[in-house]
Amino acid sequence: NTVDSKPKNTSTNVVNKVETIKSSPNQGKEILVTSVFEEVKGLKRVGEFKATVQQIFGSQDKLRTQAMDKVKKDAQAKGVTHLLIQSDTYAPSPVNTVSVICVGYK
Repeated sequence: NTVDSKPKNTSTNVVNKVETIKSSPNQGKEILVTSVFEEVKGLKRVGEFKATVQQIFGSQDKLRTQAMDKVKKDAQAKGVTHLLIQSDTYAPSPVNTVSVICVGYK
């Protein structure tokens, strides 16, 4: 797999420093998604969560949302309260692919 080496569109590549995600209504928890280590400093590391989504004509934003939804679902099952984004890559060929790797903390 090759990763696109061109600069990515800044509107889709920039990750908000802190983004609060509501969990499913049954759980009532929120997961904080961040790319800033200070947000998770002092918390207990739970593990690594990964997701890859591929689609022939999928938009980068839509694929990224689907990948993050998968990561958050897995993280919620383990009681994670914070996700630190380690990697967020987009490869446009041969099939549009977004891969997300996060570390979960609680």
